[in-house]
Amino acid sequence: MSFEEQKPEIESKVVTPVTPARWYSNPILLWGVRIAQFVFAIICLGLSAKVLAFGINHSTTGYAVAVSVITIVYLVVVTLVPFRLNDCVVFILVSEIVLSILWFAAFIALAVLHGGIDCGNRYTFSSGWLEYCRVGQASIAMAFFPFWLFDITAALFWLNVMAPIRSVTEGGWVYKGGPKVLTRWCNLSISDVDSNLPMRTDVESQPRAGTPIVSHTDVDYQPHPEQSTVTNS
Repeated sequence: MSFEEQKPEIESKVVTPVTPARWYSNPILLWGVRIAQFVFAIICLGLSAKVLAFGINHSTTGYAVAVSVITIVYLVVVTLVPFRLNDCVVFILVSEIVLSILWFAAFIALAVLHGGIDCGNRYTFSSGWLEYCRVGQASIAMAFFPFWLFDITAALFWLNVMAPIRSVTEGGWVYKGGPKVLTRWCNLSISDVDSNLPMRTDVESQPRAGTPIVSHTDVDYQPHPEQSTVTNS
């Protein structure tokens, strides 16, 4: 048996990680969570910037602004860049966890700053106090939702990406077996489409009509009917 005949059999034994077909791998769910993260980060950025404009407690509110900006930049990169499965999956997992911790810290800091204040009692001190108080308390809720959402995406990334990788690599953290990519616009699952291979609908990549299907495990080589006709002539 030649090397060319053995090559398909060898390739068929290569196991690649695949995202399980479960409810948590639904693309609509994954894209929806990413969109929600982006929306809440922008809202929290706007509310924190408005509170910061009052000039009260720059450190706490400035921290919320910084976390919002970091989150927006991260989401833009992670949704627009098509990451390969062997590039930086561990970096994405760690980033999801770190952002969840940062948002939890922002939620606690904003709750301590604005949570115990009764907006109605201090309205008489300043004409703008009621607006500042309400915006500050609204920023508490807007900081909680990103914390909760990044907890969800960290779990989704583990179930859809890291768990299949560790299953294939027998407990490893990095897959180096092929050009697999993460799903575009969310990077929370493994894509079934390989950008380096022809599409399945490509007519030239499909076998011709009448071509016999030969199993890769067959030892004897079966010549094509056209080849035998040319040989006999």
